[in-house]
Amino acid sequence: MLSFLFLFGLALATPFNWYSFNGCCYKYVTTTMSWVDAELHCVSEKATLVSIHSLAEETFVPSLIKIYDKTTRFAWIGLSDSSDQTTNGNENCVCKGSGTKLRWNDGCVLNQVLPCSVTIPSVCASRITCPQQ
Repeated sequence: MLSFLFLFGLALATPFNWYSFNGCCYKYVTTTMSWVDAELHCVSEKATLVSIHSLAEETFVPSLIKIYDKTTRFAWIGLSDSSDQTTNGNENCVCKGSGTKLRWNDGCVLNQVLPCSVTIPSVCASRITCPQQ
């Protein structure tokens, strides 16, 4: 409940559906898309798929997802195992959720790896300014 009030209060100062946190703007996109389409959608809004750079952001992104999705589904973030995610749609891309954490083979924590062609919601982020609607 506290996170909802926190995010609701922040939404008042940002464009529709964008949330300001630690100098960045975030948007949960409910439309399900592949990883590539989700990234293109974010770019069309002058943003990118969110890349998590801090523990605070690691905590914030799942709280944003939970506001829109009570079933703890996953959402695409800007992490993948290849620079080209368009070949065959079988590359591994990372999505964020509130479920059990998995790890890359080097021990880095992540939440879930899926084929990039799977269609799920996504989280966009802008590190410059909140995009205008």
